[in-house]
This record gives sequence, C-alpha cells and structure tokens, in this order.
Amino acid sequence: MRIEVVELPSAPDSVRPTMKAVGVGGAGCNIVARSSLDKMAICRGSDGLHSSVQDRFVLKESEVKVCRTSQPHILASHDLPWMGRMLRFIDDPQVLFLFSGMGGETGSYVSPVLMAGTRRTFNISSVSLPFSAEGPERKASAKEGLDRLKRESDIMIVYANDALIKLAPNLPLSKAFSVMDHVMTSIPEDLASQLTVESLPVIKKEFYGLEMRLGIGYGLGFNKERLAVEEALDSPWFPSKQFRPSTGLMVIAQNEPDIDTVKGCLEYLDSMLEMDRLMVTVRKDPELDQRVRVSLMLGYGFK
Repeated sequence: MRIEVVELPSAPDSVRPTMKAVGVGGAGCNIVARSSLDKMAICRGSDGLHSSVQDRFVLKESEVKVCRTSQPHILASHDLPWMGRMLRFIDDPQVLFLFSGMGGETGSYVSPVLMAGTRRTFNISSVSLPFSAEGPERKASAKEGLDRLKRESDIMIVYANDALIKLAPNLPLSKAFSVMDHVMTSIPEDLASQLTVESLPVIKKEFYGLEMRLGIGYGLGFNKERLAVEEALDSPWFPSKQFRPSTGLMVIAQNEPDIDTVKGCLEYLDSMLEMDRLMVTVRKDPELDQRVRVSLMLGYGFK
C-alpha cells in the first residue's frame, strides 16, 4: 500500500478516559443535544431556549463581552469569579468535546476562552461556519473566533454551512441543520467508543495544529467497502483535490467487524486518495445490521 497504516491503540481492557460534551452558544446547544455523551451547555439566556439540554451554565452579557475584548489565554490566567464557576461546571474531564457555531458572540468568543481554561484536558472542537449569505460581519467574527479556537484546541474539526446546499439540496433548512447536527456528533461518538488513556497522546501528536475535515459513507451489499469509502470521500467538507491531506483517521464500524471488510476499505481508500499516513480503528455498532460505515477524518495544514 502507498499509505502507511497505523492502528489506533484501543484494547478492550484498556483504561477509558472520562469524557464530556459541551455545546457553546445557540448552535452548540442544539448540536450537543443529539449527543449520547455526558452533555452540558454554556450559553446566554436566549441562546439555549430551544435546546433540550438541561445541564446549563448561563453567562451574563457583560461576561460574553469580556471574552470578546481579551485574549483567551489572558482571561484563563486571571482569577475571574465567573471563569472559575464555568470551569467547575465543566468539572475537569480527561476529554472534552466542544460543539459550537462560529459567527455569533457566544460561539466565537466564549469557546476559545473555555478551551484555554481547560488546557490540561484533551480538547476536541467541532465547529460550523456561517453561510456566505449571512454577511461579511458574521463571516469576520467567525474567522476571528476560529483563529482563536485553533490555538486552544488539540483537534479542530470544521464544517462550513454552505456545504449543506450540496449535502441536502432538497431539504428544508431546519431538516438540513438536523443532518448537519447528526454528522457533527458522529465522529465524537465514534471516538468516544475507541479512545483510551494510552491513545490520547498518540492522537494529539498525529493531528495537533491541523484543521480536520470529515466525511461519512455507508455501504451495503457486494461492494459495500467501495461504496462506503466513495461516499465518505465525496464529503462536501473536504477541500478540492489540490489540497493534499497530511494525515487522517478512519473509523470502520460494522455490526460484527471482520478483517476482510477492513482490508477492503483500506485498499479502496489507498487507490482513491493520495496521503502518507492513516490511523485506523474498528468499532462494533449493532444498529448497522448488514451495512458498513466509514468515518474519515482528514487533516490539512492550511496556511
């Protein structure tokens, strides 16, 4: 094979880290509501009105404004009462999955501050970017928030809302966002089932400083491996072919994992994608029945 394949450490008897999922801002509250992990929300009073997440930390408008006017690492180093309460609310898990929408004040500016305050934790941020039609001001706020959050996260996964037009062109916007929420929570669910204390530094070393993009594919029947890999690679969030991924992670899920399916997925990916190194893990998912699901997370070193 052209791609160097490395198995992610994940023995059944390995020690599992403590994990939590937090949604920040209105979009983050709605996304994290779909997660099966231990979940919570950080929001202003109006942000979380439509979320079903009961465990919430509500910020004042003045506290959100402070996050906008100061750098995250500076705020994290100061003994601010509300900052201390927010970090105690998170309660120091070993792995923290953050979900947020960039562009609004809470998502763009509170998310980086939260991550700066939890640097002892292994942080994985999954964020969405606003539609182009939402205007230059929201786009600029999203870019600033994204730049801040990248510096404070161990892994950053980015989803542009514009890709929803390709992913679900005929769906009403509310249902399209439901599809987006499902996609954004899928890789944390996969990772949560596979992560061990041993694997955390391995993943951090492999992906630190990269911007990750995600593709998911399903396959059924005689060519299920090829179909799943092709659908994953057709993800609207992957950049054009001129951007070559530095490295990647493939999660292969089946009702009953078998070595032939794993080999088939790897061979098809090797024939379709040019990259140097791929981490692989296999998980059991009884809900898939006869299907195979391939979750493909690729890392890019955008300038």
